[in-house]
Amino acid sequence: LENIPSSQPACPWYLTRRFIFIGLTITGIFFLPLVWISPRFSRTSKINITIVTIILGIFFFFSTGALLAFLHRKLEELSLSGII
Repeated sequence: LENIPSSQPACPWYLTRRFIFIGLTITGIFFLPLVWISPRFSRTSKINITIVTIILGIFFFFSTGALLAFLHRKLEELSLSGII
């Protein structure tokens, strides 16, 4: 097969956009170093991805805390009513 030149430089599989997107959706902020060393993203894209990831991480952190507090209150209500 003939080599078709690509407009983007070749890079390892772990620096591809697809892998980084999947990693960011699964682990969030822990994948940011791979965003910054990837040659596939421009500097502006890296900054935007970092800002969005941090904002979403903070949102999910506090949402999880609120959800756990809500579930704890409901569990206490159930135990006081004698159901549990």
